[in-house]
Amino acid sequence: MSNLKDLSAMRHFAKAANADGSNREQTLQALYDAAQTTSANQRNWQNADQLSADEANSPYVRQILRKRSRYECLEGNSYAKGIVHTTALDLIGSGPKLQLQTKNSEHNRAVEKSWQTWAKRAKFTRKLQSMRIAKATDGETFGELVTNRRMRHAVKLDLHVTECDQYTTPHGIFDPEHMIDGIHFDDHGNPEWYHRVKQHPGGPAMFDIEPDVLPADQVIHLFRQDRPGQHRGIPELTTALPLFNLLRQYSLATLSSAQTAAKFTAVIETNASNVTADGTAYDPAVKPFDLTDIDYDMLVSMPHGWNMKQFRPEQPTNTHDEYVLSILREVARCIHMPVMIASGDASDHNYSSGRLDVQTWQMAIAIERAYWEEECLDRVFEAWFDEAVLVGLIPEGFETADEVAHTWTWDNREHVDPAKESKAQTERLANRTTTLAREYAAKGQDWEVELTQIALEKKKLKELGLDDQPETVATETDSNSTRPAESTERVRGGRP
Repeated sequence: MSNLKDLSAMRHFAKAANADGSNREQTLQALYDAAQTTSANQRNWQNADQLSADEANSPYVRQILRKRSRYECLEGNSYAKGIVHTTALDLIGSGPKLQLQTKNSEHNRAVEKSWQTWAKRAKFTRKLQSMRIAKATDGETFGELVTNRRMRHAVKLDLHVTECDQYTTPHGIFDPEHMIDGIHFDDHGNPEWYHRVKQHPGGPAMFDIEPDVLPADQVIHLFRQDRPGQHRGIPELTTALPLFNLLRQYSLATLSSAQTAAKFTAVIETNASNVTADGTAYDPAVKPFDLTDIDYDMLVSMPHGWNMKQFRPEQPTNTHDEYVLSILREVARCIHMPVMIASGDASDHNYSSGRLDVQTWQMAIAIERAYWEEECLDRVFEAWFDEAVLVGLIPEGFETADEVAHTWTWDNREHVDPAKESKAQTERLANRTTTLAREYAAKGQDWEVELTQIALEKKKLKELGLDDQPETVATETDSNSTRPAESTERVRGGRP
Protein backbone atom coordinates (compact mmCIF):
# COMPACT_ATOMS: atom_id res chain seq x y z
CA MET A 1 0.00 0.00 0.00
CA SER A 2 2.90 2.35 0.70
CA ASN A 3 4.20 1.92 -2.85
CA LEU A 4 0.75 2.75 -4.20
CA LYS A 5 0.63 5.89 -2.10
CA ASP A 6 4.05 6.92 -3.31
CA LEU A 7 2.87 6.57 -6.93
CA SER A 8 -0.53 8.22 -6.53
CA ALA A 9 0.24 11.00 -4.05
CA MET A 10 0.80 14.62 -5.01
CA ARG A 11 3.78 15.83 -3.02
CA HIS A 12 4.12 19.40 -1.79
CA PHE A 13 6.93 20.83 0.29
CA ALA A 14 6.21 23.65 2.73
CA LYS A 15 7.70 25.36 5.74
CA ALA A 16 5.81 24.27 8.83
CA ALA A 17 6.23 25.53 12.34
CA ASN A 18 7.31 22.87 14.81
CA ALA A 19 6.36 22.66 18.43
CA ASP A 20 9.73 24.09 19.46
CA GLY A 21 9.25 27.11 17.18
CA SER A 22 11.81 26.02 14.58
CA ASN A 23 11.02 25.66 10.91
CA ARG A 24 11.88 22.67 8.79
CA GLU A 25 10.75 21.26 5.46
CA GLN A 26 7.88 18.76 5.65
CA THR A 27 6.19 16.60 3.03
CA LEU A 28 2.41 16.98 2.54
CA GLN A 29 0.53 14.29 0.68
CA ALA A 30 -2.78 14.88 -1.12
CA LEU A 31 -4.30 11.54 -2.23
CA TYR A 32 -6.98 10.80 -4.84
CA ASP A 33 -9.81 8.58 -3.65
CA ALA A 34 -10.00 6.94 -7.09
CA ALA A 35 -6.31 5.98 -6.83
CA GLN A 36 -6.83 3.95 -3.67
CA THR A 37 -7.33 0.18 -3.82
CA THR A 38 -9.43 -1.16 -0.97
CA SER A 39 -11.32 -4.34 -0.27
CA ALA A 40 -14.51 -2.50 -1.20
CA ASN A 41 -13.44 -1.29 -4.65
CA GLN A 42 -10.91 -3.93 -5.66
CA ARG A 43 -13.38 -5.94 -7.74
CA ASN A 44 -14.63 -2.79 -9.43
CA TRP A 45 -11.16 -1.91 -10.79
CA GLN A 46 -9.85 -5.41 -11.44
CA ASN A 47 -10.15 -5.02 -15.23
CA ALA A 48 -8.30 -1.70 -15.37
CA ASP A 49 -5.01 -2.01 -17.26
CA GLN A 50 -2.24 0.05 -18.75
CA LEU A 51 -2.28 -1.41 -22.25
CA SER A 52 -1.73 0.70 -25.33
CA ALA A 53 -4.68 1.43 -27.60
CA ASP A 54 -3.68 -1.19 -30.18
CA GLU A 55 -2.87 -3.81 -27.54
CA ALA A 56 -6.18 -3.22 -25.75
CA ASN A 57 -7.94 -3.58 -29.11
CA SER A 58 -6.05 -6.70 -30.09
CA PRO A 59 -7.41 -8.94 -32.90
CA TYR A 60 -8.75 -11.43 -30.37
CA VAL A 61 -10.54 -8.77 -28.31
CA ARG A 62 -12.04 -7.12 -31.39
CA GLN A 63 -13.25 -10.48 -32.68
CA ILE A 64 -15.16 -11.17 -29.46
CA LEU A 65 -16.67 -7.68 -29.39
CA ARG A 66 -17.72 -7.95 -33.05
CA LYS A 67 -19.46 -11.27 -32.51
CA ARG A 68 -21.41 -10.02 -29.52
CA SER A 69 -22.22 -6.68 -31.11
CA ARG A 70 -23.48 -8.33 -34.30
CA TYR A 71 -25.65 -10.64 -32.25
CA GLU A 72 -27.27 -7.80 -30.33
CA CYS A 73 -27.49 -5.22 -33.13
CA LEU A 74 -28.44 -7.49 -36.02
CA GLU A 75 -30.16 -10.50 -34.45
CA GLY A 76 -30.90 -10.38 -30.73
CA ASN A 77 -32.31 -6.98 -29.79
CA SER A 78 -34.78 -4.86 -31.74
CA TYR A 79 -33.82 -1.69 -29.86
CA ALA A 80 -30.14 -2.20 -30.71
CA LYS A 81 -30.95 -2.82 -34.36
CA GLY A 82 -33.21 0.23 -34.47
CA ILE A 83 -30.51 2.43 -32.91
CA VAL A 84 -27.90 1.29 -35.44
CA HIS A 85 -30.17 1.67 -38.45
CA THR A 86 -31.47 5.05 -37.28
CA THR A 87 -27.88 6.23 -36.99
CA ALA A 88 -27.22 5.23 -40.60
CA LEU A 89 -30.48 6.72 -41.90
CA ASP A 90 -29.99 10.03 -40.09
CA LEU A 91 -26.38 10.35 -41.25
CA ILE A 92 -26.61 9.18 -44.86
CA GLY A 93 -30.29 9.81 -45.62
CA SER A 94 -30.97 9.76 -49.36
CA GLY A 95 -27.27 10.29 -49.99
CA PRO A 96 -24.90 13.27 -50.17
CA LYS A 97 -25.28 15.57 -53.19
CA LEU A 98 -22.26 17.02 -54.96
CA GLN A 99 -22.33 20.78 -55.52
CA LEU A 100 -19.51 22.44 -57.47
CA GLN A 101 -18.68 26.06 -56.71
CA THR A 102 -16.68 27.20 -59.73
CA LYS A 103 -17.53 30.34 -61.72
CA ASN A 104 -18.90 28.43 -64.71
CA SER A 105 -22.45 27.39 -63.77
CA GLU A 106 -23.03 25.36 -66.93
CA HIS A 107 -19.91 23.28 -66.34
CA ASN A 108 -20.89 22.84 -62.70
CA ARG A 109 -24.27 21.44 -63.66
CA ALA A 110 -22.76 19.11 -66.25
CA VAL A 111 -20.27 17.59 -63.82
CA GLU A 112 -22.87 17.32 -61.03
CA LYS A 113 -25.30 15.55 -63.33
CA SER A 114 -22.65 13.08 -64.47
CA TRP A 115 -21.68 12.37 -60.84
CA GLN A 116 -25.31 11.89 -59.84
CA THR A 117 -25.82 9.38 -62.65
CA TRP A 118 -22.72 7.45 -61.65
CA ALA A 119 -23.71 7.45 -57.95
CA LYS A 120 -27.09 5.99 -58.88
CA ARG A 121 -25.58 3.28 -61.08
CA ALA A 122 -22.96 2.43 -58.44
CA LYS A 123 -25.62 2.25 -55.67
CA PHE A 124 -23.41 4.68 -53.79
CA THR A 125 -25.98 5.70 -51.17
CA ARG A 126 -26.83 2.12 -50.26
CA LYS A 127 -23.15 1.29 -49.84
CA LEU A 128 -22.61 4.31 -47.62
CA GLN A 129 -25.49 3.20 -45.41
CA SER A 130 -24.01 -0.31 -45.21
CA MET A 131 -20.64 1.17 -44.25
CA ARG A 132 -22.25 3.28 -41.51
CA ILE A 133 -24.04 0.24 -40.07
CA ALA A 134 -20.78 -1.72 -40.09
CA LYS A 135 -18.96 1.18 -38.43
CA ALA A 136 -21.46 1.10 -35.56
CA THR A 137 -21.79 -2.68 -35.29
CA ASP A 138 -18.21 -3.82 -36.05
CA GLY A 139 -16.43 -0.65 -34.98
CA GLU A 140 -14.88 -0.04 -38.40
CA THR A 141 -15.64 -0.35 -42.08
CA PHE A 142 -13.53 -0.73 -45.21
CA GLY A 143 -14.26 0.38 -48.75
CA GLU A 144 -12.05 -0.50 -51.68
CA LEU A 145 -11.87 1.61 -54.86
CA VAL A 146 -11.99 -0.88 -57.72
CA THR A 147 -12.67 -0.96 -61.46
CA ASN A 148 -16.02 -2.51 -62.37
CA ARG A 149 -16.16 -3.21 -66.11
CA ARG A 150 -19.89 -3.91 -65.89
CA MET A 151 -20.66 -0.46 -64.52
CA ARG A 152 -23.32 1.16 -66.72
CA HIS A 153 -21.42 4.42 -66.93
CA ALA A 154 -18.42 5.80 -68.78
CA VAL A 155 -16.59 5.95 -65.43
CA LYS A 156 -15.96 2.35 -64.33
CA LEU A 157 -14.95 3.24 -60.78
CA ASP A 158 -16.79 1.34 -58.07
CA LEU A 159 -16.76 1.16 -54.27
CA HIS A 160 -16.45 -2.38 -52.94
CA VAL A 161 -17.53 -2.64 -49.28
CA THR A 162 -15.83 -5.40 -47.29
CA GLU A 163 -16.26 -6.50 -43.68
CA CYS A 164 -13.34 -5.69 -41.42
CA ASP A 165 -12.72 -9.40 -40.70
CA GLN A 166 -10.95 -9.73 -44.04
CA TYR A 167 -8.43 -6.98 -43.27
CA THR A 168 -6.01 -8.87 -41.09
CA THR A 169 -2.43 -10.04 -41.04
CA PRO A 170 -2.17 -13.80 -41.60
CA HIS A 171 -0.05 -15.93 -39.32
CA GLY A 172 3.64 -15.93 -40.13
CA ILE A 173 3.92 -12.22 -40.96
CA PHE A 174 5.35 -10.27 -38.04
CA ASP A 175 6.46 -6.63 -38.03
CA PRO A 176 5.54 -5.03 -34.68
CA GLU A 177 7.04 -1.65 -35.57
CA HIS A 178 5.06 -1.06 -38.77
CA MET A 179 2.24 -3.64 -38.90
CA ILE A 180 -1.04 -3.33 -36.95
CA ASP A 181 -3.28 -6.29 -37.86
CA GLY A 182 -3.52 -5.90 -41.61
CA ILE A 183 -2.29 -2.30 -41.92
CA HIS A 184 1.32 -1.43 -42.68
CA PHE A 185 2.49 2.03 -41.65
CA ASP A 186 5.54 4.10 -42.56
CA ASP A 187 7.82 5.72 -40.00
CA HIS A 188 5.43 8.70 -39.68
CA GLY A 189 2.33 6.61 -39.00
CA ASN A 190 0.82 6.91 -42.48
CA PRO A 191 -0.82 3.77 -43.92
CA GLU A 192 1.21 2.38 -46.82
CA TRP A 193 -0.68 -0.78 -47.72
CA TYR A 194 -3.29 -3.22 -46.40
CA HIS A 195 -3.52 -6.99 -46.13
CA ARG A 196 -6.91 -8.36 -47.24
CA VAL A 197 -7.55 -12.09 -47.25
CA LYS A 198 -9.51 -13.32 -50.27
CA GLN A 199 -12.25 -15.13 -48.33
CA HIS A 200 -14.12 -14.13 -45.21
CA PRO A 201 -12.68 -15.95 -42.16
CA GLY A 202 -16.22 -16.89 -41.17
CA GLY A 203 -17.06 -18.35 -44.58
CA PRO A 204 -17.58 -22.03 -45.39
CA ALA A 205 -13.90 -22.55 -46.26
CA MET A 206 -10.63 -20.71 -46.55
CA PHE A 207 -9.20 -21.84 -49.87
CA ASP A 208 -6.46 -19.23 -50.13
CA ILE A 209 -4.82 -17.78 -47.04
CA GLU A 210 -2.36 -15.68 -49.04
CA PRO A 211 -3.61 -12.09 -48.66
CA ASP A 212 -3.92 -9.41 -51.33
CA VAL A 213 -1.73 -6.38 -50.77
CA LEU A 214 -3.70 -3.19 -51.48
CA PRO A 215 -2.10 0.27 -51.69
CA ALA A 216 -3.36 2.75 -49.10
CA ASP A 217 -4.81 5.16 -51.68
CA GLN A 218 -7.14 2.37 -52.81
CA VAL A 219 -8.62 1.65 -49.37
CA ILE A 220 -11.03 3.76 -47.29
CA HIS A 221 -10.90 2.87 -43.60
CA LEU A 222 -13.41 4.51 -41.24
CA PHE A 223 -13.61 4.07 -37.47
CA ARG A 224 -14.08 6.13 -34.32
CA GLN A 225 -10.72 6.90 -32.77
CA ASP A 226 -11.16 7.23 -29.01
CA ARG A 227 -7.49 7.06 -28.05
CA PRO A 228 -4.27 8.49 -29.51
CA GLY A 229 -2.34 5.78 -31.31
CA GLN A 230 -5.47 3.73 -32.03
CA HIS A 231 -5.44 2.15 -35.50
CA ARG A 232 -8.38 -0.29 -35.44
CA GLY A 233 -11.91 0.32 -34.18
CA ILE A 234 -14.21 -1.44 -31.73
CA PRO A 235 -18.05 -1.46 -31.85
CA GLU A 236 -19.52 1.92 -30.99
CA LEU A 237 -21.99 0.29 -28.59
CA THR A 238 -19.31 -1.70 -26.75
CA THR A 239 -20.05 -0.13 -23.36
CA ALA A 240 -23.77 -0.76 -23.84
CA LEU A 241 -23.63 -4.43 -24.86
CA PRO A 242 -24.15 -5.77 -21.28
CA LEU A 243 -27.17 -3.47 -20.90
CA PHE A 244 -29.01 -5.10 -23.80
CA ASN A 245 -28.75 -8.43 -22.02
CA LEU A 246 -30.16 -6.88 -18.82
CA LEU A 247 -33.01 -5.37 -20.81
CA ARG A 248 -33.83 -8.71 -22.39
CA GLN A 249 -33.73 -10.54 -19.06
CA TYR A 250 -36.00 -7.98 -17.44
CA SER A 251 -38.47 -8.15 -20.32
CA LEU A 252 -38.59 -11.95 -20.10
CA ALA A 253 -39.05 -11.80 -16.33
CA THR A 254 -41.90 -9.30 -16.71
CA LEU A 255 -43.54 -11.46 -19.36
CA SER A 256 -43.18 -14.56 -17.21
CA SER A 257 -44.76 -12.74 -14.28
CA ALA A 258 -47.66 -11.57 -16.41
CA GLN A 259 -48.18 -15.09 -17.79
CA THR A 260 -48.17 -16.47 -14.29
CA ALA A 261 -50.83 -13.98 -13.23
CA ALA A 262 -52.94 -14.73 -16.31
CA LYS A 263 -53.09 -18.36 -15.29
CA PHE A 264 -54.57 -19.81 -12.11
CA THR A 265 -51.10 -20.43 -10.70
CA ALA A 266 -51.34 -20.31 -6.94
CA VAL A 267 -50.14 -21.65 -3.60
CA ILE A 268 -52.51 -23.61 -1.39
CA GLU A 269 -52.34 -22.86 2.32
CA THR A 270 -54.00 -24.86 5.06
CA ASN A 271 -55.71 -23.97 8.30
CA ALA A 272 -56.54 -27.63 9.01
CA SER A 273 -57.11 -28.67 12.60
CA ASN A 274 -55.35 -32.02 12.28
CA VAL A 275 -51.93 -31.86 13.84
CA THR A 276 -49.12 -34.38 13.64
CA ALA A 277 -46.83 -35.33 16.49
CA ASP A 278 -44.36 -32.58 15.60
CA GLY A 279 -47.13 -29.94 15.51
CA THR A 280 -47.55 -29.70 11.70
CA ALA A 281 -51.12 -29.12 10.51
CA TYR A 282 -52.36 -31.29 7.69
CA ASP A 283 -55.45 -32.52 5.94
CA PRO A 284 -55.61 -36.23 5.12
CA ALA A 285 -57.40 -35.39 1.84
CA VAL A 286 -54.51 -33.29 0.48
CA LYS A 287 -50.84 -34.26 0.35
CA PRO A 288 -48.07 -31.62 0.74
CA PHE A 289 -46.51 -30.38 -2.58
CA ASP A 290 -49.25 -32.13 -4.53
CA LEU A 291 -50.26 -30.63 -7.93
CA THR A 292 -53.91 -29.74 -8.54
CA ASP A 293 -55.37 -29.06 -11.99
CA ILE A 294 -57.62 -26.00 -12.23
CA ASP A 295 -59.98 -25.54 -15.17
CA TYR A 296 -59.79 -22.18 -16.96
CA ASP A 297 -62.59 -19.67 -16.23
CA MET A 298 -64.13 -21.92 -13.56
CA LEU A 299 -64.87 -21.57 -9.86
CA VAL A 300 -62.89 -23.92 -7.65
CA SER A 301 -63.79 -25.30 -4.23
CA MET A 302 -60.99 -26.20 -1.86
CA PRO A 303 -60.90 -28.95 0.80
CA HIS A 304 -61.93 -28.00 4.29
CA GLY A 305 -59.27 -25.89 6.00
CA TRP A 306 -57.35 -25.04 2.79
CA ASN A 307 -57.10 -21.62 1.06
CA MET A 308 -55.71 -20.62 -2.34
CA LYS A 309 -53.40 -17.60 -2.80
CA GLN A 310 -52.72 -16.53 -6.40
CA PHE A 311 -49.42 -15.01 -7.60
CA ARG A 312 -49.66 -11.35 -8.59
CA PRO A 313 -47.21 -9.43 -10.87
CA GLU A 314 -47.07 -6.34 -8.69
CA GLN A 315 -43.54 -4.97 -9.14
CA PRO A 316 -42.39 -5.81 -12.70
CA THR A 317 -45.40 -4.47 -14.60
CA ASN A 318 -45.53 -1.20 -12.67
CA THR A 319 -41.92 -0.23 -13.38
CA HIS A 320 -41.31 -1.91 -16.75
CA ASP A 321 -41.60 1.22 -18.91
CA GLU A 322 -39.42 3.28 -16.58
CA TYR A 323 -36.77 0.58 -16.51
CA VAL A 324 -36.71 0.23 -20.32
CA LEU A 325 -36.32 3.99 -20.79
CA SER A 326 -33.60 4.11 -18.14
CA ILE A 327 -31.62 1.39 -19.90
CA LEU A 328 -32.12 2.96 -23.33
CA ARG A 329 -31.03 6.34 -22.02
CA GLU A 330 -27.74 4.83 -20.87
CA VAL A 331 -27.35 2.80 -24.07
CA ALA A 332 -27.89 5.74 -26.41
CA ARG A 333 -25.67 8.13 -24.47
CA CYS A 334 -22.47 6.55 -25.77
CA ILE A 335 -23.37 7.61 -29.34
CA HIS A 336 -24.97 10.96 -28.35
CA MET A 337 -28.46 9.80 -29.37
CA PRO A 338 -31.40 11.09 -27.27
CA VAL A 339 -33.64 8.48 -25.69
CA MET A 340 -36.57 9.89 -27.69
CA ILE A 341 -34.92 8.72 -30.92
CA ALA A 342 -33.48 5.53 -29.44
CA SER A 343 -36.89 4.37 -28.24
CA GLY A 344 -38.79 5.72 -31.25
CA ASP A 345 -41.29 7.29 -28.84
CA ALA A 346 -41.69 11.03 -28.19
CA SER A 347 -44.94 10.79 -26.26
CA ASP A 348 -43.27 12.07 -23.05
CA HIS A 349 -41.79 15.13 -24.79
CA ASN A 350 -43.32 18.46 -25.55
CA TYR A 351 -42.25 20.71 -28.42
CA SER A 352 -39.46 22.48 -26.52
CA SER A 353 -37.96 19.43 -24.82
CA GLY A 354 -38.08 17.50 -28.09
CA ARG A 355 -36.09 20.18 -29.92
CA LEU A 356 -33.63 20.53 -27.04
CA ASP A 357 -32.96 16.80 -26.85
CA VAL A 358 -32.31 16.56 -30.58
CA GLN A 359 -29.78 19.41 -30.72
CA THR A 360 -26.87 17.35 -29.40
CA TRP A 361 -27.72 14.54 -31.81
CA GLN A 362 -27.88 16.91 -34.77
CA MET A 363 -24.50 18.40 -33.80
CA ALA A 364 -23.01 14.90 -33.62
CA ILE A 365 -24.43 14.10 -37.06
CA ALA A 366 -22.99 17.32 -38.52
CA ILE A 367 -19.54 16.60 -37.08
CA GLU A 368 -19.52 13.03 -38.36
CA ARG A 369 -20.66 14.15 -41.81
CA ALA A 370 -17.60 16.39 -41.97
CA TYR A 371 -15.49 13.33 -41.12
CA TRP A 372 -17.13 11.27 -43.88
CA GLU A 373 -16.66 14.07 -46.39
CA GLU A 374 -12.95 14.28 -45.65
CA GLU A 375 -12.14 10.57 -45.31
CA CYS A 376 -14.58 9.04 -47.80
CA LEU A 377 -16.54 11.33 -50.15
CA ASP A 378 -13.66 13.58 -51.22
CA ARG A 379 -11.43 10.59 -51.88
CA VAL A 380 -14.10 8.85 -53.98
CA PHE A 381 -14.77 12.08 -55.88
CA GLU A 382 -11.06 12.58 -56.61
CA ALA A 383 -10.76 9.06 -58.02
CA TRP A 384 -13.98 9.51 -60.00
CA PHE A 385 -12.88 12.90 -61.33
CA ASP A 386 -9.50 11.61 -62.53
CA GLU A 387 -11.20 8.84 -64.49
CA ALA A 388 -13.90 11.19 -65.78
CA VAL A 389 -11.20 13.43 -67.22
CA LEU A 390 -9.68 10.47 -69.07
CA VAL A 391 -13.01 9.48 -70.66
CA GLY A 392 -13.87 13.06 -71.64
CA LEU A 393 -16.74 13.77 -69.24
CA ILE A 394 -15.12 16.83 -67.68
CA PRO A 395 -15.40 20.14 -69.62
CA GLU A 396 -12.24 22.07 -70.45
CA GLY A 397 -11.03 24.35 -67.71
CA PHE A 398 -11.02 21.72 -64.97
CA GLU A 399 -7.57 20.32 -64.32
CA THR A 400 -7.68 18.15 -61.19
CA ALA A 401 -10.23 17.46 -58.50
CA ASP A 402 -8.12 19.35 -55.95
CA GLU A 403 -8.62 22.55 -57.96
CA VAL A 404 -12.40 22.13 -58.19
CA ALA A 405 -14.14 23.96 -55.34
CA HIS A 406 -17.03 21.83 -54.20
CA THR A 407 -19.19 20.99 -51.22
CA TRP A 408 -21.60 18.26 -50.18
CA THR A 409 -25.23 18.77 -49.24
CA TRP A 410 -27.11 16.30 -47.06
CA ASP A 411 -30.70 15.67 -46.09
CA ASN A 412 -31.87 17.77 -43.18
CA ARG A 413 -34.37 16.80 -40.50
CA GLU A 414 -37.66 18.57 -41.15
CA HIS A 415 -38.71 21.20 -38.63
CA VAL A 416 -41.46 20.22 -36.22
CA ASP A 417 -43.32 23.49 -36.90
CA PRO A 418 -42.90 24.45 -40.62
CA ALA A 419 -44.72 27.76 -40.15
CA LYS A 420 -42.31 28.95 -37.44
CA GLU A 421 -39.30 27.80 -39.43
CA SER A 422 -40.54 29.57 -42.56
CA LYS A 423 -41.02 32.81 -40.63
CA ALA A 424 -37.56 32.54 -39.08
CA GLN A 425 -36.07 31.84 -42.49
CA THR A 426 -37.72 34.94 -43.95
CA GLU A 427 -36.33 37.08 -41.13
CA ARG A 428 -32.82 35.65 -41.56
CA LEU A 429 -32.85 36.40 -45.27
CA ALA A 430 -34.20 39.92 -44.65
CA ASN A 431 -31.52 40.59 -42.01
CA ARG A 432 -28.76 39.25 -44.29
CA THR A 433 -27.74 36.72 -41.62
CA THR A 434 -28.04 33.85 -44.08
CA THR A 435 -27.98 33.19 -47.80
CA LEU A 436 -30.16 31.31 -50.24
CA ALA A 437 -27.31 28.88 -50.83
CA ARG A 438 -27.14 28.06 -47.10
CA GLU A 439 -30.91 27.74 -46.68
CA TYR A 440 -31.26 25.44 -49.68
CA ALA A 441 -28.21 23.43 -48.61
CA ALA A 442 -29.83 22.87 -45.20
CA LYS A 443 -32.63 21.08 -47.05
CA GLY A 444 -30.18 19.08 -49.16
CA GLN A 445 -30.88 21.13 -52.28
CA ASP A 446 -28.77 23.09 -54.76
CA TRP A 447 -29.77 26.76 -54.71
CA GLU A 448 -28.90 27.36 -58.37
CA VAL A 449 -30.93 24.36 -59.51
CA GLU A 450 -33.91 25.40 -57.40
CA LEU A 451 -33.85 29.04 -58.51
CA THR A 452 -33.53 27.96 -62.14
CA GLN A 453 -36.57 25.75 -61.69
CA ILE A 454 -38.53 28.61 -60.09
CA ALA A 455 -37.67 30.86 -63.05
CA LEU A 456 -38.82 28.18 -65.50
CA GLU A 457 -42.09 27.73 -63.63
CA LYS A 458 -42.77 31.48 -63.58
CA LYS A 459 -42.06 31.69 -67.29
CA LYS A 460 -44.39 28.78 -68.01
CA LEU A 461 -47.16 30.26 -65.84
CA LYS A 462 -46.89 33.52 -67.76
CA GLU A 463 -47.09 31.71 -71.11
CA LEU A 464 -50.25 29.92 -69.97
CA GLY A 465 -51.78 33.08 -68.55
CA LEU A 466 -51.77 31.73 -65.02
CA ASP A 467 -49.49 34.33 -63.48
CA ASP A 468 -52.27 36.71 -62.41
CA GLN A 469 -53.55 34.65 -59.48
CA PRO A 470 -55.22 36.57 -56.64
CA GLU A 471 -52.99 37.55 -53.76
CA THR A 472 -54.28 38.07 -50.24
CA VAL A 473 -53.04 41.30 -48.67
CA ALA A 474 -53.72 42.05 -44.99
CA THR A 475 -54.11 45.71 -44.06
CA GLU A 476 -52.46 46.94 -40.90
CA THR A 477 -54.65 47.16 -37.84
CA ASP A 478 -54.93 50.53 -36.12
CA SER A 479 -53.10 50.29 -32.82
CA ASN A 480 -55.95 52.07 -31.00
CA SER A 481 -58.70 50.06 -32.66
CA THR A 482 -60.15 46.82 -31.37
CA ARG A 483 -61.36 45.84 -34.85
CA PRO A 484 -59.52 42.90 -36.43
CA ALA A 485 -57.32 43.46 -39.46
CA GLU A 486 -59.24 43.51 -42.71
CA SER A 487 -58.08 41.54 -45.75
CA THR A 488 -58.67 42.51 -49.32
CA GLU A 489 -57.94 40.72 -52.55
CA ARG A 490 -56.39 42.34 -55.55
CA VAL A 491 -55.46 41.01 -58.94
CA ARG A 492 -52.55 42.19 -61.01
CA GLY A 493 -53.79 44.65 -63.62
CA GLY A 494 -56.10 46.46 -61.21
CA ARG A 495 -59.11 44.16 -61.51
CA PRO A 496 -60.97 43.51 -58.20
